[in-house]
Amino acid sequence: MDLYNEYDDFIRLGIELDDKLIGYADLAYIKGNSAELGIAIGESKLWGRGIGFYSSPQYDRLCLYTFRLFNL
Repeated sequence: MDLYNEYDDFIRLGIELDDKLIGYADLAYIKGNSAELGIAIGESKLWGRGIGFYSSPQYDRLCLYTFRLFNL
């Protein structure tokens, strides 16, 4: 997974399946001790397979990393 961070209040993490980028999870509007979490799987044939759900431990780590990084 690659981390993308162009803005101070936005971080995006790629979701890969079989070494292919298929979606992303991002944290946006990072302010105080809150942020908005977004998850997207791009290919419709992969929707409904639980990929976002099973990737959620990665999102937890992303949130913890982000809040530690920003001392929130």
